[in-house]
Amino acid sequence: MDKNKETKSSKVIKDVKEKKSEQRSERGLKTEHESRREHDRESRSERYPKSDRDSRKDRDRKYNCESKSERNSRNELAHRREHESKSEREMRNVKSLRDMRVVRSERESRDTKRSSDNKTKKSDHKILMQDIKELIMRALECELSGHTLEARMLYEESLVKLKICSANEQNEDILDSYRKYLSSYEKHVQRLRDQIEQNMFSCKITEHIVIPEGSRGRSYEKLIGCYLNEKVSVVHIYEPCLTQSSHLEHFINFVEVLVKNCSNLMYLRVITRASPKSSNLQMDVLHDLREELDGGNISFNYQFDEQLKKPRIVFNTGVVVRCRRGLHIYKPLNKYYKLGLYDFDFRRCESAEVDIYQGKPFSESISKADRTDLVETLLHA
Repeated sequence: MDKNKETKSSKVIKDVKEKKSEQRSERGLKTEHESRREHDRESRSERYPKSDRDSRKDRDRKYNCESKSERNSRNELAHRREHESKSEREMRNVKSLRDMRVVRSERESRDTKRSSDNKTKKSDHKILMQDIKELIMRALECELSGHTLEARMLYEESLVKLKICSANEQNEDILDSYRKYLSSYEKHVQRLRDQIEQNMFSCKITEHIVIPEGSRGRSYEKLIGCYLNEKVSVVHIYEPCLTQSSHLEHFINFVEVLVKNCSNLMYLRVITRASPKSSNLQMDVLHDLREELDGGNISFNYQFDEQLKKPRIVFNTGVVVRCRRGLHIYKPLNKYYKLGLYDFDFRRCESAEVDIYQGKPFSESISKADRTDLVETLLHA
């Protein structure tokens, strides 16, 4: 009995094992079949590209497979842009209003600036014309009183300013009147120039003074004092060097000598070059000197000429003084408190030569007929 049971159990176990092996084989066949199918699909896809329909399906799948976070972020941004807060809108409106105000203010400032520039131009033009009239009247007075040296200089200054006015003027009628004035004044100034040049050409040397190195007793008064008298009414000083304090010292001392010895001195003019380093000192000295001389009824004028090279002093009496050193014939003081501080006779001199010429007087008396003709030609041109 026991043996029969054992044989039966062994048969059952064999049957189970056989079933399992059959199942395993079936499964393996299925996997191989499926793998073949997939391989065939891939080969087909490689041989034949996807149709438009399949590509659309793939796009739809990709779109549907996007993450929800990205969609939510896009929606939130769109929502924020569409539904901005009222405060932000108000801030934007305020900024736009500010910008508009700024633009308006800038426009207004530009308009005011333009108008002010036009006003200043007009006012400058008026001031310039007033200066021209004053210069012409002063020049006419000088010429009528016989002071042709100063009259020529004043006419030349008025010509320069009149040319500036004509260059800035756009009205043709006014330009024509300027041209008439210019032509009449230029002819008259040229006549005065020719007259002065003839007098200068006719000058003859009367005295030649040699100043040795280190000598004393050569002040301006001792050098040319005999030519300074009551007949001198106009003096023109051509001095290129008035740049240093010592130069200005010499110049002021020479002016003191002129004022002390020429009782009828009316017009004094200095022609020099502008100082590049001490321009403030130069201008201050010239301004102060003008104020002081105006108090003594002496008209003092100065002008700058950068082309000036040869120094000379011209008197209306026809006397012309030439020196290569100009007014600067003295050595500078080593110490301030020393002999020669005020009295130039005690100052030591540089080696120099002074030539004094005598020619026809530059002042001429004008007859009554000539006066009326001159006034009509100049004032009613």
